[in-house]
Amino acid sequence: MVVPQFLVEFRIVAENKRRRRPFGVKVIITLQLFSIVTGLFVFAGEYLAFSYPELNVNLDLDFPMSGPEFWITNVQLAIVMVLSMISVVGLWRMQRWAWYLTMLELGFSMVVNISMYFNGNVNYIDMFLNVLMVFYLNQKDVQRAFSAASRGGRMNDLELLRQYEPVVHYTSGEHFFPCAVDGYVQRCSLWSLNKKKQRQQLLPAGDLDLQRLATFDDVPPGETLHLRIVDKPLDAVAYQRWRQLPDLPAFHAPGRFTRVGLVSRLASSLFNISARAWHCARWNGRRG
Repeated sequence: MVVPQFLVEFRIVAENKRRRRPFGVKVIITLQLFSIVTGLFVFAGEYLAFSYPELNVNLDLDFPMSGPEFWITNVQLAIVMVLSMISVVGLWRMQRWAWYLTMLELGFSMVVNISMYFNGNVNYIDMFLNVLMVFYLNQKDVQRAFSAASRGGRMNDLELLRQYEPVVHYTSGEHFFPCAVDGYVQRCSLWSLNKKKQRQQLLPAGDLDLQRLATFDDVPPGETLHLRIVDKPLDAVAYQRWRQLPDLPAFHAPGRFTRVGLVSRLASSLFNISARAWHCARWNGRRG
């Protein structure tokens, strides 16, 4: 199958973009490094406090320096540090397993935060950052970035199109939708319009396709080419009959600006401005 050139170029640009680490991932790596350094300082302070009591090291920690709570807290801190060290390496390399490991680490940290909350030692900033990182890592774009990086940045055509496909929303009861170009051209007739506003049919409906349309590249000066999908517009009676068809969906718009065109909007705006100006002039006249 021959891949279009625009798709090849688009894939190259997208793959180069995917190889770059998202900014949010860099922020998470920075926070992980900060937590690792903080944990190392805590362990170093505990070592100095126990080994050299004459130094009178005051750590000012949120947990006691002895007893079961001390050991449980240190084990939890050590587990988080080890997971952070491993996940930092994987996150920097945009590995898929690092995403799972970071989610596991964040889940463990959130359990620890909940236990600290019920013990009265709550850290709202840590809880907020953990929830924020969980929501960010679960974004579809972030997950796709990790998946693409794990495969060496390669994406197939379906993944590429799904990543950058447009999302179109329509008003309920809309009658006009996008359609395939080739099918639309086959249903149209080709016409020319000269300087005297005289129209001439070049090809009837059914005889035109994209290949034949491309052959009409030499247009005389002053003439234009256009397509026509209907022979003539509906008259008032036929239009009202079409509006009364039982299977025609009713158009529901939340506001009047969605039911009219640009010209009608401008006319309505000018009318509102003139009406407000008239009322202001009348009010000033009464005050005078």
